[in-house]
Amino acid sequence: MTRFVLTSLVAGLAALSCPGAAAAEQPVELERALLRKAPAVLEYLRKQGYGNVGVLKFLVTKDGTKLSDRAGTINIDVAHWLQNALILKNNRKDPLGVIDRASAVARKLTGASYLTREGRAKLFEATYPLGWGDQMVKADAFLTGVLGVSADNPGVLDVALVAFDRRSTRLEPFLEFQAAVRPALLEGLGESYVLRGAFGREGPPATVAQKEEKIHRLQDRAGQASTLVRAVPHPLQEKSAGLPVALTILYDGYEQPMRFAGNSAWVAEPREGQTVEFVLTRDGGRERYGVVLKVNGENTIRKQRQEALYCSRWILDPGDGPYTVKGYQLDNDTRETFRVLSVAESQGRELDYGPDVGLITMVVFREDDGPPLPESASDEEAQVAAVRKLANPSEATGSKRSFQAVASGLLNETELRGLIAEGEQAYSALTRVRFKAFPQPILTLQIRYYSASSRPGP
Repeated sequence: MTRFVLTSLVAGLAALSCPGAAAAEQPVELERALLRKAPAVLEYLRKQGYGNVGVLKFLVTKDGTKLSDRAGTINIDVAHWLQNALILKNNRKDPLGVIDRASAVARKLTGASYLTREGRAKLFEATYPLGWGDQMVKADAFLTGVLGVSADNPGVLDVALVAFDRRSTRLEPFLEFQAAVRPALLEGLGESYVLRGAFGREGPPATVAQKEEKIHRLQDRAGQASTLVRAVPHPLQEKSAGLPVALTILYDGYEQPMRFAGNSAWVAEPREGQTVEFVLTRDGGRERYGVVLKVNGENTIRKQRQEALYCSRWILDPGDGPYTVKGYQLDNDTRETFRVLSVAESQGRELDYGPDVGLITMVVFREDDGPPLPESASDEEAQVAAVRKLANPSEATGSKRSFQAVASGLLNETELRGLIAEGEQAYSALTRVRFKAFPQPILTLQIRYYSASSRPGP
């Protein structure tokens, strides 16, 4: 049954590459595409008579055959984006019930999985929180989908949305479209890349037009640097070519060797009780860098879980020596040291971290000292920014309130913010400095240090 379902879904994706209605539209970035398709999704759900609907994490295929629920953070990110889009496009006078983070509840249900009929039935036994208010509800249906990276065009994603309900628990594909691969999405897809000579001798762009042209060129290079479906060297394998910032992982003060296969990198799993540190070493250039370092999907500054562009950064000035990150910086003067969990604790925390478990991510930005880009004031641009927010929608207002308050909060709130986990707190002074990042990262590294217990699930 499972194999038949997966084969059918992949076949549906393959059909998208054929000339047709889906190909007639110019692909836009995934978040914008989800926002534009949300009214059609809501219309489909209402026609089926559903009252409360949840969105579960997506599957990803990079080769058209093998599906993964752990391709990177994108599996769960796109579920959050679709949830936000449904809230934003919902009928404010009579909203369809949108469940809040359905996958977080479903992960804790024994035997629950949308990959089998029995597993799908289990999902309907639980109660789930709505995205607003304090009501717990039974789900009438769930949405999920498949993202497929085109082998011929790695800059395009094929998207298939799927629904199933409590009446039949049968998977029903109902909407197919294409989306463009935004370069920042490569981090979520588990890809690593480096853009060498991002500015070179020409220096930073002097005008808005030059800056916009530079962003487009770097984005094209980012797409080419990580072809997604082809084995390319991991940037850490190219030490001879030099990186703007190098990452060294220490256990008990000793550097850990890395293993590579194509675009993937692994480091040994730490033992319970070992100290873990990360050393950031910048090059000898004159650029100023901002570094986002995440462990298990959480930024080492304030544990932010947003896209790297919107996270706080470690700032490395020209001439700075190596900087050691010893834990999570919680505020201006408090650090929570890294702690390696026991085997039992690690397995328990897998559910908390979800698809980010066992992943170390470093994203490097150079400072933007050029002219500011004009800000778009269009309603759609504001809604696209709201779709990208990965926080619980109810948290945008600070508490669970009415549907109108949550929807408005998504648009108005502007602050985007064994396993290695948090340990003891200690004093650690943090100096805040002003740093505006150039929008396109020049380096993204992903390293796997821990393999989660494998079980298919929502």
